[in-house]
Amino acid sequence: MKKLYDMLSVARPGKSVSVKKWTEKYIDSMSKYGHFYIDKIGNRYITVGKDPKIAFTAHTDTVHFQEGILKLVENKETSTLRAVDSVLGADDGVGCFLLSEMIQNGVVGLYVFFVEEETGGVGSSYSVEKHFQIYKGIDCMISLDRRGTTNVITHQGGSRTCSDEFASNLSLALNSFGLEYSPDDTGIFTDSANFVGIIRECTNLSVGYFRAHSTEEYVNLIHIQKLRDTLLKIDWNKFSISNKKGQGVKSQEESVVEC
Repeated sequence: MKKLYDMLSVARPGKSVSVKKWTEKYIDSMSKYGHFYIDKIGNRYITVGKDPKIAFTAHTDTVHFQEGILKLVENKETSTLRAVDSVLGADDGVGCFLLSEMIQNGVVGLYVFFVEEETGGVGSSYSVEKHFQIYKGIDCMISLDRRGTTNVITHQGGSRTCSDEFASNLSLALNSFGLEYSPDDTGIFTDSANFVGIIRECTNLSVGYFRAHSTEEYVNLIHIQKLRDTLLKIDWNKFSISNKKGQGVKSQEESVVEC
């Protein structure tokens, strides 16, 4: 887990020098594991294996206003990690860590590291507009950018982005390795929401951080380790296609909470 600690120790505002250097160190260094591409605004794409059907995504920026090295403190009794007097940036440093582990272990997929999610999904919006051809053959997109430890998101901002069938099957797959996931319709926004209408199933997965965007943010280290191990074990081809379309219509009665 040392790599996770190192990745979380850097504050990474969008367009900053720190996020550029961090991305070069932790993301670009994985180019040897697959076909690697950087677009004009800095999104990174790594294709592992032949003809992947699933896109896994995370974003490289954090909500910090200033760059710098964070002082991290681990509570061994609760197996949690937080930053001293600062936002931790586990949103979405944890997602980037998990994707990097999957890439290094040869899990077949299209891996996309988006820029500037925290300022309105800038990177993913650009990718949809300029590079939609990259997603040809992709049946589902799983963003690893959700708070908590139990959610497979079916709705973002009140609109359906993922079918209940797909979310239930993915939950079952995760739970078969000892986790406790279930479909959840209270998502707000992450990059996968921009791909509704382009990709059939677009979801967001809880990765073990809490109280994001605040100085009280922390991560559950035990969950992250379990999720990491599970992501390497699942046969992802079984969950790439659903018989139902993921996109639905907005319900005025559906509530939203912090993503």
